[in-house]
Amino acid sequence: MTIPFRIRQLVLAVAGLMALGCASASPITYSFAGSVQGDEANRGYSSFSGLFNFDTGTADGISDASTGAYVHGAGQGMSLTLDGGYALALSGNLNILTTNNLGGADQLGVLAQMGGDSFSLTLWDFTQTVLVSDALPGQALSLADFGWSTLSWQGSDGELQGTLTALTCMAGCDGTPPPPNTVPEPGSLLLAGLGLAAVRISQARESRRAGRAQP
Repeated sequence: MTIPFRIRQLVLAVAGLMALGCASASPITYSFAGSVQGDEANRGYSSFSGLFNFDTGTADGISDASTGAYVHGAGQGMSLTLDGGYALALSGNLNILTTNNLGGADQLGVLAQMGGDSFSLTLWDFTQTVLVSDALPGQALSLADFGWSTLSWQGSDGELQGTLTALTCMAGCDGTPPPPNTVPEPGSLLLAGLGLAAVRISQARESRRAGRAQP
C-alpha cells in the first residue's frame, strides 16, 4: 500500500507533535530514619524519622554533565518527626542535588525550606557506582548503596544534626532509571487518534481504487 503524500505529511506532523507533547513524570517517595548526633538547643531528642518526595520529570537546572539541580514546587517536600512525637513538614520549596563521579563520590542531596526552617539530607557513595548520571534516580535506593549520610534541621532554636540508619523507597521506584517521555498528555492521545484515523482513511481509499480497477 502506498500512502498518499498529504496523508504522509499529516502522520509525520502528528508524530512530531506527540513527541513535543509527551511528559516524563514519576513521583517518588522515600522514608528515612536515623539517630541524633548533636543539638545546639539541647532538646533531648535521640532519634528521627521522615519522608521526602520528588518527581523525576523535573528539569535539570544545571547544564554541567556531572551535576544536576532540580527545583520542585507545590506538592513536593520533606517531613521530620523527632522521637516519634514532635513533627514538622516543609513543602513547596524542595531542591534535589545530584553529582556523578565528582570529587571522588556520587552524591544525592535533598534540601527543603519553608519560613525560617530548613531540612537537608545528604548521601555520599565513595565507590561512585550508585548514580549512572546526574539525572534524578528512578531506581530504588537504600542506605546500603551509600557510604555516609547526614541530616540537618536548621531552625530558630539552632541546628540539629544526625546520621541515617535507614532509607527506603515507599512509592514510585521501578528498579531502573526512568525512561524519558513515558506518560502522554491528553492532547497527545488525541493527536495519536488523528494519526491512526489518517492511516485508515488512506487504506480505505486504496481499497476502493483497487476494487474499481478490477475487471
